[in-house]
Amino acid sequence: MILVQEQRIDSKIQTQIDKLRNELVETGLKKGFTHSHTIQLSQQLDKLLNNVLIR
Repeated sequence: MILVQEQRIDSKIQTQIDKLRNELVETGLKKGFTHSHTIQLSQQLDKLLNNVLIR
């Protein structure tokens, strides 16, 4: 579980982060880390993490 400013992240959001991170790594290993789909997943994960940090 990720801690942000001493607060726990909602388990639903944590599940989304874990799922997206796993998909990102899997896609990167299969298609390459510069493939457009890998980059798209990375950007989605960035947005999700930024939204959590802004809360």
